[in-house]
Amino acid sequence: MEFHLDEFRALADQIAQAATPYDEWQRASRGMMRSVTRLTTDLRTGRVTPQSWMNLMDQAILLGHIEAHQAGQLMAGIDVLPAEAARVGQRVRDGESQYLRNFMQDFIDGKYVDDDGQFLEGQFNARLAMYVNKSRSTAYDGWVYGSPGGLFEWVLGAAEEHCEDCPVWASGGPYVEQTLAIYPGGGDTQCLTNCKCYLQRQDGNIGPMPWGVFPSIS
Repeated sequence: MEFHLDEFRALADQIAQAATPYDEWQRASRGMMRSVTRLTTDLRTGRVTPQSWMNLMDQAILLGHIEAHQAGQLMAGIDVLPAEAARVGQRVRDGESQYLRNFMQDFIDGKYVDDDGQFLEGQFNARLAMYVNKSRSTAYDGWVYGSPGGLFEWVLGAAEEHCEDCPVWASGGPYVEQTLAIYPGGGDTQCLTNCKCYLQRQDGNIGPMPWGVFPSIS
């Protein structure tokens, strides 16, 4: 499924009406989680076939990343540019397509059913959550895109034990857009999409934090 630019503009208008830019990022991430959870319920109960589930998940991933990128732009303090969000959202969706197909095949092959025929909900949901968590990296793409000339620090998040990668990134700043090769939550660190770190711009603007976590306002 492809979206037209007027649909992107409608999403941009909705974002502009959010109470705060951070509210919009949280709304976008919650909305994506609701969508994929509903689709998974339909899959488990047989209301949709695995192939239909994959097609609908593909749409949910596309829309979720478009909304995430637009929310990131808004958090950066610029007017939302729907075409850029569409371009990035489609790129991310295309990159996830084979992983999603593998996910569907694993479900068909019974990977998420134990020897007693019970559905392994925890394992399935952990894999599902990675698709939602990755949208934070897309929101960061929008945030950095909306911060031309910005300097960014990688700040360690609230984790009892950090992976080996994140402290290295935290000690290497400040970064500019061209040297910031990855974003927290994008799956490129050893903590994958579970990363709790965040980026902060030199003016104090804090980028997207994990779903349900809000920045401290001093």
